[in-house]
Amino acid sequence: MKKVDISKPTTKAENYTRIMTNLKRIQALADQTAVHRKKFEFALSQLRKFSQLYSQTADSTPLTEAEITASNDFTSLLQEFRSIIVQNLLQTWTIPTIENPASTILDQLQDVFTRIHRVVLVMNNEASLEINPDSPEWLQYHVLDLRAIHASFAQYKKLKDFDPLLARTIDQRLISIDAVLSENTPDNFAPRTFSPIPVHYQTWRVSITDFEEVKPIGTGVSATVFFGRDKRNGQEVAIKKFKFQKMNGSKLQSFQREVAVLATAIHPAVLRLIGATESMPFCIITEWMPNGSLYHDLHVHHRLDQTQKTIAAFDIARGMQFLHSCQIVHRDLKSLNVLLDHNNRIRICDFGFSRHASDSSLMTQNIGTPHWMAPEILSTSSNYTSKIDVYAYGIVLWELATGQTPYSGMDSHYIINQVLSNDTRPLMPQDVNPQMKDLITQCWDRNPDVRPSFDEIVKKFETENVMMNGANREEFLKYIRESETTSEMQTRMVEEIINSAIKGEISLKNAVKRLKEVQIPPDSFEVAWNKQLIDNNTNKPQDVADYVSLFLKTSKLAEVASILRKLPRKSIPVDTISQFVEEMPTGSVEIDTDIAVAGCRNGIHDLVALYSAKPDDTILALNVCSHEGVDLRLRAAVVDRCVQSLVLNNTELASSALRCLLSIGELKRIQFDSLSSFITSADIALCSCAYLAITAMTFDQKFPPEDIFYLMLQKFEVDHRAAVAVAASCKNPKLAEIFLQTIEEKPLGTEDCLKTLISAAYNVELRPRIKEVMNKCNFEEAQPSILNFVEKLNAILL
Repeated sequence: MKKVDISKPTTKAENYTRIMTNLKRIQALADQTAVHRKKFEFALSQLRKFSQLYSQTADSTPLTEAEITASNDFTSLLQEFRSIIVQNLLQTWTIPTIENPASTILDQLQDVFTRIHRVVLVMNNEASLEINPDSPEWLQYHVLDLRAIHASFAQYKKLKDFDPLLARTIDQRLISIDAVLSENTPDNFAPRTFSPIPVHYQTWRVSITDFEEVKPIGTGVSATVFFGRDKRNGQEVAIKKFKFQKMNGSKLQSFQREVAVLATAIHPAVLRLIGATESMPFCIITEWMPNGSLYHDLHVHHRLDQTQKTIAAFDIARGMQFLHSCQIVHRDLKSLNVLLDHNNRIRICDFGFSRHASDSSLMTQNIGTPHWMAPEILSTSSNYTSKIDVYAYGIVLWELATGQTPYSGMDSHYIINQVLSNDTRPLMPQDVNPQMKDLITQCWDRNPDVRPSFDEIVKKFETENVMMNGANREEFLKYIRESETTSEMQTRMVEEIINSAIKGEISLKNAVKRLKEVQIPPDSFEVAWNKQLIDNNTNKPQDVADYVSLFLKTSKLAEVASILRKLPRKSIPVDTISQFVEEMPTGSVEIDTDIAVAGCRNGIHDLVALYSAKPDDTILALNVCSHEGVDLRLRAAVVDRCVQSLVLNNTELASSALRCLLSIGELKRIQFDSLSSFITSADIALCSCAYLAITAMTFDQKFPPEDIFYLMLQKFEVDHRAAVAVAASCKNPKLAEIFLQTIEEKPLGTEDCLKTLISAAYNVELRPRIKEVMNKCNFEEAQPSILNFVEKLNAILL
């Protein structure tokens, strides 16, 4: 049975499914981000909470017209959020980060989430409260993100052969980052270290004067393509010169961002971008392919044999697999946009630019984009996914398998009508390889969710008998092995390691070791993640911890943190759990709490105290510090955190901070100004800690000022804690004298009073006055315990 098509939901349940599908895709994409990770996780945590509340009412109730509109707007806004993430992937983050103001991403996120909040109000009023574009936490996470970027640029500048022009650009950006940090870093900011992020800088801007246009080779509605040469090195190039005269504002920025992404899209099956201009005339320069397009070879030149066609089909699939891993949707994949090099190996071209160009209509010989376009595009739907490329690939596969022209003799309008109304596809000859036939029909299925991903398609070529009739299977498999890129090899090795671990052929510990050696590519974490390995009771907790730590900076973090929290105490290696604590705050308070608990259960409570942002997590960590002590290397920083916590208007946090300072003997950092408010607090624990602190401070000859002493005297008769603090304070002659003045008019024969007099009696000059006080007291009917203190005091006074 086919999956329900959720591209146009009509019920709340279907809408929830679409929300979760989009959210899952965005979370997977977030795995590959290099910068602004904390803001992205905070944004995702808001979306997750909204989705959870929305699910509680997501039943078969039909959506109203207003809800349908809101749902479509929400989907479009999620696409905007996704596009922001795409700018900040490991391979793309450097150029936009260097060239845009420090607060660009924060501003973009808050703008998108402001509009999301307005839209989801219509969808679910209660759940909409989880979307908060004005939360102060946005700025808090932004500060942390900027610190990580600052560390990365500072590290990069230390490299040899550093480009002076790039250095000046980075210096300008560092100045703007410093300005934001100095203005927004709070006094209680916990010291921390940021690991540098790899800087991949590859400029794409070129001057058209560096290139010679030798001859035109094709023209369309919006551009003319020239065969040309790079004057700088003599390299043959293709120059695509756009005809539009203006590209200003957001359109220019979008063009610049996309070219920056394409400049990093380097793969053997993808046409290499040499550069682009960002002023008139707008041009894109690529490497030159001498053997024309796949379309012309299939229908005119016939140079490819069946094995070469199978290789071409495989290379298109792995090239598209790579582009999708870079979050590039081609939008116009067709045999005309697949070129052949001098060895008749394919290169995918014209990817990513269809949104800027307008020549998406007719091409040579009445072959236009509609022949390869998915139904969701033909129906003018704005909500489409990368699966539109899979549909187009299915048509290209059909061309390779049959050598025919798709929809031969039909005009574009007729094709569109037939595909939409009758689900028409090109006729499939009976002699097509059965496995190839199955793959083609899966790829061009009307429902995008039924179409395989390019990961799955590549796997089918490698493991199933998907090939052209008459192709040499051994030669094809040899090509697969020899043409494998480093990333493809890593993905294959990751899969082999995980399969071996599942089968018990290697231990989880050994698997983790090998995965670290291989280095999991960002787009292969789903392959590496296997819940079966985690749930296997034969695996040691420390090995499970090491395994899940591989997914620290992925969308699996929430699940990983929950797993770590549940592992036995003292079972996670310190180095492992420290990596997670040093990521705090992650942007999700739920994840932070799980990490904090795991850290406290595994001996790094002091580190948790430094990195935690949520007060409850800090309270937990400081309480554990009170019981188990603090690493000497972190002692000063923990003390600073405690002192900062005393002034944050949080009674429980202040109580934990005081208790921690007491336990580790750092009373000298406590200010009496804070204690004066604490001893009058209605919070019993805070009040007790304050009295304890005052009492302990007297042992170091640090006595409270008179105003605090008077406050304690007011509670002397009714609060034993106050009486103990007063007694300890009376070792100070001035305070002892105040106490004597207080009780001279009304001598007290209580145990607390006698203890205080004993303390005051250490001041020799006050002993005569103490004797006078004692003479006013009648102890004839006193309890033995009272008489014992009287005896001790008299012994001192003799």
